[in-house]
Amino acid sequence: AAPAPGGSEKPKEAPTGNKTNSKTALPAGLVAAGTGSQICVRNLPKDTKEEDLRKQFKGFGKITDVSVKTFETGEGRGYAFITFKKLEEAQKAIEGMHEKPQPEGKPLLVTMAVHQPGEGKGKGKDGGEKGKGKGGKGKGEAQGQYPYGNYPYSQEQVQAWAMQLQYYQQAQQAQQAQQAQQALQAQAYYRGLTGGVIIPSEAAISSASYPASDARPFLGESAAPAAGAAPSSDKVYTGQVKSISNKNGYGFIACSETKALYSRDVFVDATLLPDVQVNSKVNFTVELSQKGHPRASKVVKIADD
Repeated sequence: AAPAPGGSEKPKEAPTGNKTNSKTALPAGLVAAGTGSQICVRNLPKDTKEEDLRKQFKGFGKITDVSVKTFETGEGRGYAFITFKKLEEAQKAIEGMHEKPQPEGKPLLVTMAVHQPGEGKGKGKDGGEKGKGKGGKGKGEAQGQYPYGNYPYSQEQVQAWAMQLQYYQQAQQAQQAQQAQQALQAQAYYRGLTGGVIIPSEAAISSASYPASDARPFLGESAAPAAGAAPSSDKVYTGQVKSISNKNGYGFIACSETKALYSRDVFVDATLLPDVQVNSKVNFTVELSQKGHPRASKVVKIADD
């Protein structure tokens, strides 16, 4: 090298530990640790390929990595991670693609990934993979960690869903309590017209558990059997087979009498219908399921005239 003016050579800069060799290329598909911003794309078709996502998102900036999550069979799990070189590019992609309709299926959901490139994922203090660090070997995954790569939902989303669920449950309970109170007030009013019933106090009304959906007692009719109350096993009903699903192994019987009692068709196991077709008339007895729903216990086909 030619000497600098003054007769001495310019000293070379000493290499630093933070400076990387710009000529060193990373293997295809890998991203340098600590570089880029990663987004999570959900509601993807199961046959989505890496090139499909690169084509969809290339207009927002430089893509450094695309990872489509799949099952062992190769079928897509419905979500993927895309890494952009810059944060603002990732943000533009979210603004441009979040809730964008697709030709088939649900709209895309695009958010920032919970874990970003360069964040520790089970590495030890020395940077070793699979949790190998100073303190010995570790599995590299914390107990309870999402087993399918980066968890696609942020903590803020989970908390928001939990709050929505809690609000819905409280609103539903308040509505049911209000309906029960209104029902008892109406019942007390109608029965009070005859002078044969003492109108209950407000405290008694508010603490009652009378089902508001059943208005027949107000009109002097018998109420539907309470859920879980066993009907008479000797009572025989007559109805018509409404449907049979051989695939699912069950069907339903339509009967006006049981419909008036239970507000639904009667479930019937397909094994009780060996020689019965849809629209056939049958005699049957009823028992209740654990949920209080009617189901046929014995079924006899009525001979065609």
